[in-house]
Amino acid sequence: MKVYEKAYLAGIIDGEGSVGIYRSGPHRGCAANRLLLVVTITSTSFILLSYCQSITEEGTITLKRQRNDKHQACWEWRARNRKASKLLSSILPYLIIKKKQAVAAIKFAETIGRTGQRLSKEIQNDREKLYREIRLLNRAGKPQYCNKA
Repeated sequence: MKVYEKAYLAGIIDGEGSVGIYRSGPHRGCAANRLLLVVTITSTSFILLSYCQSITEEGTITLKRQRNDKHQACWEWRARNRKASKLLSSILPYLIIKKKQAVAAIKFAETIGRTGQRLSKEIQNDREKLYREIRLLNRAGKPQYCNKA
């Protein structure tokens, strides 16, 4: 990506996106819940999300279910795990609002093992701490105007 594309994408993620670690249920024969790193941008503009996908060469775009007939169609671009971490690393200098989440997400991605690989208890604990950290950072409520990124 060019510098201006990185800066633009960071602004879109700061304003319309999310950086999170989420639990998913059992997967591929594994009974345990697993944690996934996900970066999303939600918008009513498919053109914007297509642009984000084209400059990053990552992610998928899906139509979100409308909860109300009065609302416009809404699209979501999503990148996961290592691809999301690679993206966040490249735009990190330009993020403002979601910089702390991005740093935690990049640390989380460093703990991702190969498919089917068992993670040590220490790594599992580190992942759980980062999951809780991002949940706190993403918590809705009173704005934190004085916190520095």
